Amino acid sequence: MSYSGRPFFRIPRPLLLEGGVESKTLDGNPSLTDKDSLFQIMDGGLSNRVVFLPALKSGRVYMIKNAGTSNIIELKNPDNSFVGSLDVAESKWFVCDGINWFVL
Repeated sequence: MSYSGRPFFRIPRPLLLEGGVESKTLDGNPSLTDKDSLFQIMDGGLSNRVVFLPALKSGRVYMIKNAGTSNIIELKNPDNSFVGSLDVAESKWFVCDGINWFVL
């Protein structure tokens, strides 16, 4: 799907995303949901972690940062298939087109 071609939507002030940032230390291998914030700052603690992305939905987006100091975070689909990984201090965008999750 592409845009409608209508004029641009203009925001005449700074944008504030209420609840748009979550910072957390992971306990286990969590699953993200549509209720989770756009920006995710994750620390895996002392272990490598797997984070499961939600079911495919066109337009769903997450920016995820590995805030840990020694371990990787792997991102997977709900079916356990690999999407991408984050090394220490690395950030990436994860976007869905309704068919697949992609790493930008």
